Amino acid sequence: MKKLFVLLLVFFVFLKAVKSQFLKPNSLLKANKITFKVDDLSSSKVASNSISIYNKANTFAGKTPKVWLDERLIVGKAAKGSVLAAFTQTFSDTRLKELINEHGLNITLYLTPTGKVAEVIYQVQKNSTLTGVELESLEIALKRNVTYNLDQNLTKNGDFFIANFRVVYNSILNRQIQDY
Repeated sequence: MKKLFVLLLVFFVFLKAVKSQFLKPNSLLKANKITFKVDDLSSSKVASNSISIYNKANTFAGKTPKVWLDERLIVGKAAKGSVLAAFTQTFSDTRLKELINEHGLNITLYLTPTGKVAEVIYQVQKNSTLTGVELESLEIALKRNVTYNLDQNLTKNGDFFIANFRVVYNSILNRQIQDY
């Protein structure tokens, strides 16, 4: 009886730890070092079944850049290999195979005038199985690996710039980045 009680206790502690990593709308999600804010986007006509996830310490989120760049100028010069490297550092092939049935991941990068990634916002479906630890690792890898080659003449009066793209897990598994 005592073994059964101990096994049940261990099971419930494990279950609580696993459930604490689920993405719950309108909540905070603690990873190792980063606390993420999870916002429900149900009121949005475009993303009615989605949630937005971002570092609680972000300062650019919700702000408008002083200068807007044509996104093709930003995205067209992105180092696709660097984005791919960030994903392959974060996700194993086994994990990518598990994620294939999900709709993918929309990413908004807030860039400094020099093209470095300053902040990241993710948008996923509410039923995504991504964890806070995975998102934290991906954010760190994106900040470490990805730098955009921005035209300094266009960015000199700006404080930050925005680049958006969508990642489909199958393309990462095939070691490709689709044109975004």
